[in-house]
Amino acid sequence: MDRRDLLKFGSFGAAGFLLEGLAGGILSELYGASTNTSLKNYLLVNLFMAPARWPMDQILKPERNSSFYPNPFIKNKFSNIGAGSFNFELDYGTSDIGGIQFPHIWNYEVPRAGGGSRPMRELADHFLAIRGCNMILDGHFINNRRLDAPDPGGVSISGILSDLSDRPYSGISLAGITPYMNSAAGAFNSPNGKTPVILGNEVKDYLQYLANPFSVAAPTKDISQKAGRELLTNLMNELGANSRYFKTSNSNRKKAEEMMIYGLEKISTEYSAIFMKYQNLINRSLRKTNIKGVTDKVIPGLSLPFSTSVKRKENGNAYKIEDYLGTYRERDEYLLDNDLRGIFDAAEIYELAQQFAISEIIFKEKLSHSIVMTVGGVANLKVGRATDEENIVMKTIGDKVHFSYKDPKAIRKNLVTDHDPDSHEAGSLTTFLSCSLAWNAISSCLLEYIDQLKKAKIFDDTLIHVTTEFEREPAETDSGTHHGVTGHSSTLICGKIEGPQVIGNIYDISHDPNDVTPSCGTWGKGAPVAELDHNEIVYGNIASSICKILGISSPTPASKSLVRIDPNSKKITPLISKAKNVKFKKTHFKNSKRS
Repeated sequence: MDRRDLLKFGSFGAAGFLLEGLAGGILSELYGASTNTSLKNYLLVNLFMAPARWPMDQILKPERNSSFYPNPFIKNKFSNIGAGSFNFELDYGTSDIGGIQFPHIWNYEVPRAGGGSRPMRELADHFLAIRGCNMILDGHFINNRRLDAPDPGGVSISGILSDLSDRPYSGISLAGITPYMNSAAGAFNSPNGKTPVILGNEVKDYLQYLANPFSVAAPTKDISQKAGRELLTNLMNELGANSRYFKTSNSNRKKAEEMMIYGLEKISTEYSAIFMKYQNLINRSLRKTNIKGVTDKVIPGLSLPFSTSVKRKENGNAYKIEDYLGTYRERDEYLLDNDLRGIFDAAEIYELAQQFAISEIIFKEKLSHSIVMTVGGVANLKVGRATDEENIVMKTIGDKVHFSYKDPKAIRKNLVTDHDPDSHEAGSLTTFLSCSLAWNAISSCLLEYIDQLKKAKIFDDTLIHVTTEFEREPAETDSGTHHGVTGHSSTLICGKIEGPQVIGNIYDISHDPNDVTPSCGTWGKGAPVAELDHNEIVYGNIASSICKILGISSPTPASKSLVRIDPNSKKITPLISKAKNVKFKKTHFKNSKRS
């Protein structure tokens, strides 16, 4: 009888996965059940709704001399900032790490667990970025699910991995606050019909939920010695005379009980500390930060009345209010605070601390081989003063346009809102600040998570995949973005990757007339790759690369892997040449300037 057969006899449903998994592990240890040690752990960190990644891990200018065309929206640092509306200049800055030009924020440090800080660039040590992937299909939900199940409706990477795993539970879907079935967490599809443990926003405490084997409706029930004894007794009694393992004395039963109680107490105590560790990192990363060029100086919000020169779009159409003032827009509001840094004083990324904490427990305790984590955007922004567009009057006199309030008393005060990762209606300034701080938090958590994998000696056997469903294609003005379906990117992190490395070609300027805003600058639009018969990378290539690393068959076998595994060292190396920005020549893009 192997571990899978062993666990069939004692199933308490998804709510009992932690105790049942722990008991299964104990019984395996006592009775010599086999364990598959050849598979790698897989953590998919999915930033839901495709937040902008050019302040983060999208490498737009891999070399100093890479052809790069700026855009009003693609900025990642202040080059100058003063008092009053629009009295600032944003720039696209880089940080040289291993000869690769990472975005500006990588120059600086992130919070370290236990206090102090550490260089963000440590995250690049085992880092492989794949960019310029054409997702072909549009739509958040279909592409979000494709991150795990690349063929819509087909089997998922986590599902294939689960069928080969003999760990207690197939997979863990950490849906967070997102709609489960619309995200990668809901795309789990096992060829053999297995099902994952699902943790959505209805679960307030992951560990209590997972550790209660008898009543899903009692999430406040404490982990106790009694629950552990009951579970272990039920497992053993159900096996009973059916198993040769229990025809010995009761000494094994006593030993198993002691191990169960110790394991419960250990995990319960550890989880509380682990959760607080990640929550502290997130709070310090988002709130009252002092990142040079990002949050080290006062950032004034919009102030009316305001006047500027009349502007027109490339097609001759007149600018609208959102085109002039959109840099300060967040959803339906224009932010008026005297210092926009203050809106992040109580900022959160909901569920992220629990997600990282339970993920650390799951891999360290060998409870599953796969975790899909869906991460929301920056939330709980406390805006002191804001106004909607209906309260703004725009008048054009000669070559000047003037803005004022329709009713100064209609200004909204003490507004609580969330940053919209799907930044159609989020301006360049609010997007730059929110996404920079989000990456600050996520990278801090990832670095601590990697530290724990290293301590457990499983980092070489773990693949972390950080991604979104697609990137952002900037609009013509800095008032919002569109879906960058033709420019997806994925970041792979593993102890067997010697980073930093970046592969995948992009065009230096968006040129396709089917794009929403042709000529919108260098944002990541995929370009052909010689090793792929001069075709663009598609997501099937990324899925096959992930499966190659995990040691499983690909759900997209017709798509070539972009990496190889050295048979001796097991090092992961690219099969395609390093990233290039492909110059596109089109003379009528008169407003673009190369930098």
